[in-house]
Amino acid sequence: MPRISPSQSGDTGSEASMQRALGIWTRILGVLLIALGLVLVVSPQVPYIHRKTTNLAPSAEVTTKEQRVFVVPRAVAVVIIAAGSLVTLKAWRRF
Repeated sequence: MPRISPSQSGDTGSEASMQRALGIWTRILGVLLIALGLVLVVSPQVPYIHRKTTNLAPSAEVTTKEQRVFVVPRAVAVVIIAAGSLVTLKAWRRF
């Protein structure tokens, strides 16, 4: 089946520009996933703050902050890099 260009179908080019924008955003997503995966390979520890409120008495509350560390397994980081590579490759081929 022959492909009809936007000028032949009467389209003003908005569909073509929409496809181009989708391709650009897909490439950006792929590159961000690759960057996130690389950061997690280099530094797999992600610190976060956990807040806990304790009632000492009916009228007294104590809030404590505790810094915890979440460790991302290297396999997860590699999967994120692979997903970003696939998204980027598909975007380059499709758009």
